[in-house]
Amino acid sequence: MSRWGTSARRCAALGVAVLAHGVLVAGPADAGTLSVQVVDKELVVQVSAGQAHQIRVKHSDGYLVVTDTVPLTAGPGCKLVSEVAVWCQEQAVASVEVILGALADTLAYRGALPLTASGGDGDDLLTGGLGPDRLLGGAGKDKLSGGEGGDVLVGGVGEDHLYGGPGADTVYGDLTTPLSTCSFCADRLYGDDGDDRLSGGEWRDAYSGGPGDDALVEPPTDKGGGDFDGGQGDDVIIGSEEAMRDIIVYTARTAPVAVDLAAGKGGEVGETDLISHVEDVHGGSGDDTITGDENNNNLQGNLSFDSIIGGGGVDSCGGESISGC
Repeated sequence: MSRWGTSARRCAALGVAVLAHGVLVAGPADAGTLSVQVVDKELVVQVSAGQAHQIRVKHSDGYLVVTDTVPLTAGPGCKLVSEVAVWCQEQAVASVEVILGALADTLAYRGALPLTASGGDGDDLLTGGLGPDRLLGGAGKDKLSGGEGGDVLVGGVGEDHLYGGPGADTVYGDLTTPLSTCSFCADRLYGDDGDDRLSGGEWRDAYSGGPGDDALVEPPTDKGGGDFDGGQGDDVIIGSEEAMRDIIVYTARTAPVAVDLAAGKGGEVGETDLISHVEDVHGGSGDDTITGDENNNNLQGNLSFDSIIGGGGVDSCGGESISGC
């Protein structure tokens, strides 16, 4: 059986569907009595309805220890050691699954087993472990941190903060469209170390790729555009295809950068970012060279001796040497 939940039991219990491209999308989660049990070599933690939880899962002396701030019940493969603590035999467990409820819940896992966690509604804080994690925030203002390993993070509806952490991560701000209950929602997506893929939601998103060769992709039908900071490395940056303002920012750079929107390239010496569907550029503190394209661009240096060259549109430019604007 797949460790990532291709069985009918896992999909029904977690309340998610696994799409063909391997991304979790929220489904109906039925939170019943709080329980901790081992099922088919998987530690399953499901919270009770109507209460906020602060769940900790860690490894200790051959056991997986689950604690919470509300009473727990122990099922097969586990034993209750106090009202708020359950121990389960570590050797009987190959993966961990946590199903949270509709309030503001907290989950922290300290270990290397694969983790699948669903936040549900509410402003949740989910922290993965050392292995491959799949974290789904659900509705609300969630904070998801994958930790080490190759993780998949999905924020869901709301203003989410998503941190991939070290490892090759895939981060999605929102896979639910349209956002009919939110007039403006913005996600903040952080890749950190590794070759990450970050994809935002339906409104304006802020991307920070971090070190590594990252792919930062705004959905084609996005309603707000994106702010892209790929970080060090050869990144692929793709803005929205809609009539929105997408910005690539090099403001944290101290070495000179060269950005040519018409050629679709940018970065420092020895670095090549591939850029498409981006209208605006903000340079760093070095002596930058920024060139526009046929669109109406906003091309800004950053208080240094920058060369700004407009393209075929009506451009707004700021720098030491300006032409074509």
